[in-house]
Amino acid sequence: MADNSTTDDRKLTITPLGGLGEIGLNCQLWETPCGVVMVDCGLMFPDEDHLGVDVLIPHFGAVRSIRDKLLGIVLTHGHEDHIGALPWIVTELNGARIYGSPFTLALVENKLKEHDLLSNVELVPVEPNDAMQLGDMCFHFFPVCHSIPHGYGLGVETPIGRVIHSGDFKIDPRPLAGSGTDLEAIRAFAGPGGARLLLSDSTNVLRPGRSLTEREVKDSLKNVFGNAPGRIVVTLFSSHIQRIQEVFDLAREFDKTVVISGKSLANNIDIAQNLGLCQLPPKFFNAHNGVPEIEPEKTVLLVTGAQGEPLSALSRMVLAATDNLLFAKAILW
Repeated sequence: MADNSTTDDRKLTITPLGGLGEIGLNCQLWETPCGVVMVDCGLMFPDEDHLGVDVLIPHFGAVRSIRDKLLGIVLTHGHEDHIGALPWIVTELNGARIYGSPFTLALVENKLKEHDLLSNVELVPVEPNDAMQLGDMCFHFFPVCHSIPHGYGLGVETPIGRVIHSGDFKIDPRPLAGSGTDLEAIRAFAGPGGARLLLSDSTNVLRPGRSLTEREVKDSLKNVFGNAPGRIVVTLFSSHIQRIQEVFDLAREFDKTVVISGKSLANNIDIAQNLGLCQLPPKFFNAHNGVPEIEPEKTVLLVTGAQGEPLSALSRMVLAATDNLLFAKAILW
């Protein structure tokens, strides 16, 4: 087919609204003469310099200026730094289509329901290796290995050539579940001539060595389960369903009872169960609903708070233990 497009037609402008040189706020606008696609829409959690601030969101002024040209929102995966800012922008994008994997969209659905905003958008699930035409860009979705199910890298056919956006990824040669990062599919998309542009980063790319594989992590956990004399406390991201399943499997193997604490943890386990991504152990309780008396050596506590969030279950446990210790010291004194 003859290429009738002019030089002016063959252009792509990528505007990052966050996520560069920082962890969080991942959000980009991809614009061609046919329209604009938003890639991810994340937030960032504040640090000690942000007194009185709950969350940080991208500056959405640029989004408001192109909302009439918005073709859709494409999500790489469901971590908060990639979907968490959606409630702050979908109110101004009535009817926007959001594309993502089934697990990612389940998390988005839950989030928007909490804010009574689900009716503002249309959720469009995409499967691995699907292709989605948005204006004059065609998005291909490649499965990648990450600490959350159903993460995607993007291969995008654009007017200026092929662009690859890796998303958040890990190269695990022998993943415990899923297909891992599909390097062959990415290589095939790039083709013999390669991609025109690669958008990729890695949080620890400058550190020597490699990350542990998930099989090695499970072996370490198994050693803990086999040798711990008392109660085991495990903290992790509430969306790390694969590792949650590892804890469940080991609890079943060592005849231990799992007790979870944390709203996001309970919600994400329910979502994963509904999608067939998670199987509960025989002895399982949600602390919110009450827990019977269980011997400490038979108990595994699975709690949120891996990053020290002040209101997380782990932080509250530590504060309670500290208060009890100070009270005991006061009595002894």
